[in-house]
Parts: sequence; C-alpha cells; structure tokens
Amino acid sequence: MRLGTHAVWTTFVLVGLLVPVGASSQSHWTVEANTSLAWWEINPTMGHLWATTCPGDPGWRPGAGFSSGWSFDPALDALPRGWAGAGQGSTDTVHVPLFPRYDVRHVCTEAVRGEFTVDDSAHWSGLHGWVAIRSADLVTGEQFHDVAMRRALGASSAGSEIRVTVDSVVDMTRHGDTLVGKAAGNMALNGTSMPMLASVRAFPDSGGMRVVVKWRLPAKALYTLTPSLAKMSLGLDFGLWKDLYMGADLVLLPSKGLALGTSAAQ
Repeated sequence: MRLGTHAVWTTFVLVGLLVPVGASSQSHWTVEANTSLAWWEINPTMGHLWATTCPGDPGWRPGAGFSSGWSFDPALDALPRGWAGAGQGSTDTVHVPLFPRYDVRHVCTEAVRGEFTVDDSAHWSGLHGWVAIRSADLVTGEQFHDVAMRRALGASSAGSEIRVTVDSVVDMTRHGDTLVGKAAGNMALNGTSMPMLASVRAFPDSGGMRVVVKWRLPAKALYTLTPSLAKMSLGLDFGLWKDLYMGADLVLLPSKGLALGTSAAQ
C-alpha cells in the first residue's frame, strides 16, 4: 500500500512519541517555513509593543495606532487581558504572547528556517539544532515602530537574522501526546550572543511536530543586543520596559527518506 506524505509524517511523529522505553533512534527535522512563526513582546506592552513574522494569522492583530491597510477579526477589537491598563504600564507575565496562534495555517511569511537532530527519539533527548529568524519580517503593524525596531535589530543589513542555537533539552516530561520541558542554548543578534533557557511544548500537528517555545530576557538586555535603542528615547530609557519575551511556534517535519526507514514516496 502506498502511503501519502502526510500519513508517513504523522506515523513518524507518533512513533517518535510512543516508541517503547528502551528503543531509540536518531531523527532529523526541518522547520516548515510557511507554517512557522517567531515573535517578540515587551512587558508591559504599552498597548502596542509586540511583533510577529506571521501577521496573516487570524488570531493576531496589531496594537494601538496601527498604520492604514490592516484588517483583523473584529472579535479582537476589544483587546483582552489588561489592555485598558497597558498604557499605564500594567505588567502581565502570564498571558504572553498576548495573541498566540491556535491553529496552524499556511499563511506565514517564510521568515523562519532551521534544522534539528534528535539523538534519542524515544525520549526526545539529545536534541540540538538551530533556528534563524529574518529580522526584517518581524512586524508590529505600525510603520514608524517597524522601521525603528528593524534598525535596532540590524534588519537594515541584507539578510540580517536572529539566530537561536539549541544545545540540549532538559526536564522533558510527557503528558499524553505532548512533551513539556526546557531548551538550553543561546541567541545571537548583531554579533552579540546571550545564553537562553526556553520553555518548550511539543505535540503532533499538521503532519509533523509542532514545537512552541518562549524565553525571557530582562528588557535592559536590549542595550547589549541592540545598542542603537539607547539613542531612540524609548520606554527602555525610563525604566518602563521590564521584560523582553521572544518565542517561536514551529512546525517541524521529519527529513524525507528517514521516516521509519523509508521515503515518503513508498
């Protein structure tokens, strides 16, 4: 019987999750660009300090003062979870990001790429790899803010990227078909690298493995990562920005030809 690509990928993911203890196999995964996204968000948001590489997702909307040409679900018009107090500097470290993605759709800018290797697919241990995010594709929806942040992120340079390297995963536990744990590595931007410890949630979705990661840095880390921000007289200078959150919602597909020792064409 010939299996379609989707069926082979789904079978491979489930085997990776449910293979009996004691069995192990190495697997290789690639980020699917048009279904994967990255984001950043400042706490407090001040009503507009968030960005995504996938503004086409129906669950996302730009913040206050967005530029003309944007449209979004009217249900998102009354911004939730403390929106009214955002302008007064109300902090929220729980509902981050403010507008998470719920369902995967092929609507994202191809701004994220990456590859991962898992040494032991039975326990998802020995995971290492990298993700690169094209800086210029992180958008807030307000033109002035986009230009300022792109300059700060070095996006004025052709091909500028934020690069995240994952060296290991720790404290991985299984809850049904979902794996939860932490990823350790570093984030590099503008030639500067910082250590990173991210929360990780992974589960089968869209014919592969969906991996949702989030990490936090003190807002003052932006002075090191993006020195030009110090010249812009933003909330960072006055101590209004407390935290910088970054994250990604990735769809990883197993490398063709390795799924269960067979190719997707068989």
